[in-house]
Amino acid sequence: MSFLDFWQNLPSLVSPSFNLFGFSIQYYSLAYLFGFLAVYLLGLRSIAKFSLKIKRKDFENLCLNGFLMAILGGRVFYVLFYNLAYFLERPLEIIWPFNELGNFVGISGMSFHGGFIFTFLYLLFALKKYDISYKDFQIALVPQIPIAIFLGRLANFLNGELYGRVTESKIGMYFNDVLRHPSQLYEAFLEGILLFFILNYIKKTKQSKFLGAYLAGFYLLFRIFVEFFREPDVQLGLFWGFSMGQILSVLFLTLIFFLVKTIKSKES
Repeated sequence: MSFLDFWQNLPSLVSPSFNLFGFSIQYYSLAYLFGFLAVYLLGLRSIAKFSLKIKRKDFENLCLNGFLMAILGGRVFYVLFYNLAYFLERPLEIIWPFNELGNFVGISGMSFHGGFIFTFLYLLFALKKYDISYKDFQIALVPQIPIAIFLGRLANFLNGELYGRVTESKIGMYFNDVLRHPSQLYEAFLEGILLFFILNYIKKTKQSKFLGAYLAGFYLLFRIFVEFFREPDVQLGLFWGFSMGQILSVLFLTLIFFLVKTIKSKES
């Protein structure tokens, strides 16, 4: 088998799960688990390295609750903006992880935009409660988040979901016997690897107090770009040539721009 054949048929060579002691372990679930652990453990390392004024117990509570808010917000936004008609007819499936046969299938369908806004609103309240500066918390947490995004996109690839549009390019891969852009890998590189290095560079500059804004801003820009290669959600299609992900990203990007501009104008 040539490298090109291997590359293009890679989706059929991988599996979304593996067996361990008779149990089926989903890579998607592991992506959430290891993503959380990476952000948390590296965050503790940053607290010690930069002598940040954050107590370990407080950081643990903020990470855990923020993680739960990200899941809740991601699910709420997906239901509202991506598949509302379906879930209005089947409301139990919003939170029920079993199919009609009683098999565990998990809960699929999350939105980064919802996860971001729910976590952001929670942290606005929680950081005041724990008397932690926004800058210190951003330095501790934000630069690690692309690791979790990277693992999530790899899990999307292993699941054979969120694949790209049909292409004739050699970079394409076969998903369901159709040559498509491996948009999950594009996102893994841009939103994961590249964004990780960008944020860790900004962390060392005077702009570190806006790390959260840079995280969201670059993610949204990358998302808008990759959506041109990603297959639109079948239940939605495109709106004037743009996907729901792009529309939400533009709206969020505009909101973040004016929020940062307002903060800077008050400081000057």
